[in-house]
Amino acid sequence: MNILGKTNAELVLELAELKNSVKLDRNAIAITGFTNVSGIAGVDAQVTIVSADPSVYYRQQTLQYGKVDLNKQWAQQALTLPLAANASSYSILDALKARYGLWLSQSDVVLTYVNTQTTPWELHLQTRTSSLAFKNPTGDIVIKNSGTVNDLQYVIKRRLLTGLNYPSADQTRIQGPIFTYRVYAPSAAVTLARYSAGYVMLIPGDDDWATADVLSGGTNQTWAFNQTGFTLYNAQVLYNGSTQSCPDTYHVNRSLPHVLILKLAPVGGVGGYVTIHY
Repeated sequence: MNILGKTNAELVLELAELKNSVKLDRNAIAITGFTNVSGIAGVDAQVTIVSADPSVYYRQQTLQYGKVDLNKQWAQQALTLPLAANASSYSILDALKARYGLWLSQSDVVLTYVNTQTTPWELHLQTRTSSLAFKNPTGDIVIKNSGTVNDLQYVIKRRLLTGLNYPSADQTRIQGPIFTYRVYAPSAAVTLARYSAGYVMLIPGDDDWATADVLSGGTNQTWAFNQTGFTLYNAQVLYNGSTQSCPDTYHVNRSLPHVLILKLAPVGGVGGYVTIHY
């Protein structure tokens, strides 16, 4: 995942998509509640993704994630920029973003000034503890005055940064209405193949209960046909067949042969879609 040139919100959305193998409709969601948290077990911040269009998504989900550690990303990398005697970390932000593609704002960094007593001149960049996407827990990032050098580390203008930890391993924080449950069940291929697009599980039959068992085993949750909890009550088959022929809308794993996609009814504790590969 390339984190260059992206805002805090864009980073978090791409992270959520990467973790859940889905593509979120940007026009149907909104991100609210950026909050710094305790930093326990690699979790430094959280956001809430809400539905801006109830016809596409409903309910909301909170993601917890680790921030980008800038010192770790830029270890042994001496950043170089033209520095003036009156330059500050605020005044060079635009040049920093233009050269390295890293999105930082004044709210992310501590105000510091160029040290003209060193050769070459240096500016120490440090992220604030309140920064929502970046952290710098072990010290300053040193930016030196640019000049003619042969060392490749000074010549590299853009780097592929792959920071941002995945959201919390707690599945209740990353699954639900906006995301997709993904299960691979080759042993249930005969049962799953019998479904046709448009079928609705109004009165569950043997195949429906077998599918609930598949989901129970694949998600470590108990799926049934009540109107509460993890339920397939009135679930509708949107697609069933080859992954190669599946519309791009569903973003399935095309390295697997077949897929069954269910749209869940707006009841119970889980909304959205269920994808079962087989």
